[in-house]
Amino acid sequence: MSRRYHTGARWALWRWTETDSGYLGRLHLVKTPWFALCVHWIRARDPEPYLHDHPVTFLSLILRGGYFETRRVAGQARSGWRRSWNWIRASREDQHRIDVVLPGTVTLCFMGPKRREWGFAGPDGWIYWRDYHGAQRAGTQL
Repeated sequence: MSRRYHTGARWALWRWTETDSGYLGRLHLVKTPWFALCVHWIRARDPEPYLHDHPVTFLSLILRGGYFETRRVAGQARSGWRRSWNWIRASREDQHRIDVVLPGTVTLCFMGPKRREWGFAGPDGWIYWRDYHGAQRAGTQL
């Protein structure tokens, strides 16, 4: 069973979701208000041109494949390849964008509790994800 990703669910057990653009498939092995364990199938680069953040601190292990990402950590830009069996730690203040994905990329992600909403680093500052996508649908220039 597959469904489009729905943000905000606090509890899940063995739930498969797809992003609207299909670039990412996610299996929540378990999700609680305190932590989550997910498997991600990353199929394509991030569809948006701007860096984005995450509402949680997480630790991700690349099980297969890899990707090239642009990342901003503590205000410093970094770019580079992430390959199989590479651990990636990110706090909710970090921002990133996946630019290139190797075929068959799969990650195991250990996530902490959700602390806030996520968004994009737009040209005029941080943009809440719902406002960003609403502006896109309306054809508004960011």
